[in-house]
Amino acid sequence: MLSEKSSDTGSSTYETGRVIEVAGAAGRYSDFLKTCGPGLPNPFANIHVVLDCANGATYQVAPRVFSELGAAVETINA
Repeated sequence: MLSEKSSDTGSSTYETGRVIEVAGAAGRYSDFLKTCGPGLPNPFANIHVVLDCANGATYQVAPRVFSELGAAVETINA
């Protein structure tokens, strides 16, 4: 059951997480995001974008994606 206590840590199995690193995941995700747009070569050309990444999961990917789509990017909280 998910609510059972783990004997070695005292925490429940449900509360314990794990990280699985996937080689190249950020690059593949970036490539995927760029295919979701309008299909123009530089859809953000001549646009200044300020990204508040708030130290979130995409703090490395988002600035790169917007930059590769032609935006002038400024990041905060990354």
